[in-house]
Amino acid sequence: MLRAVNVSEHISEQEAWQRVMDHAGTVDTVPPQLDWFRAAHDCVSRLGRERFAQLLTAWLAAIARPGAVALTRAESRHLIGLLYCGVLVHDEAVERALLNLVEIRWEPRDARLLVQSAVAWAVSQLSPETTWTPLAELRHQLAMRQPDDPAAILKNEQAMDAPPASSYLQ
Repeated sequence: MLRAVNVSEHISEQEAWQRVMDHAGTVDTVPPQLDWFRAAHDCVSRLGRERFAQLLTAWLAAIARPGAVALTRAESRHLIGLLYCGVLVHDEAVERALLNLVEIRWEPRDARLLVQSAVAWAVSQLSPETTWTPLAELRHQLAMRQPDDPAAILKNEQAMDAPPASSYLQ
């Protein structure tokens, strides 16, 4: 389901993007621990913040379409990891791409819970002027999608209230 983005023909850029993708696939908590963010920061820096933002925006645009999006477990881990990497670059195009993910219904259920929590956290990291309405809408949507699953609602709320990414790198 998730397609690769066109990385330049330069071997160094291909290797740097692959390093980001490999690291993104190692994420195992919502949000990740400090060491994970530090390593992510290093991976993004090797590629270059601007180039990473361009590639991430293209990658997210390829999957951000209305309706349901089916993900394998590995794809959901990569998506989640890339979302966390994305909040490190403070790029307007990346922020818009993250906000577009709010409307997507992720499938299957286990991927949905993980990805929704990651999207909630990533959106909560954006500037308040950009996110107040989408974040309020996201809280409402997540609650409506899982009215019989209080644990999932609590997990999403905790993700949105987690410390900002910038605090992990100070």
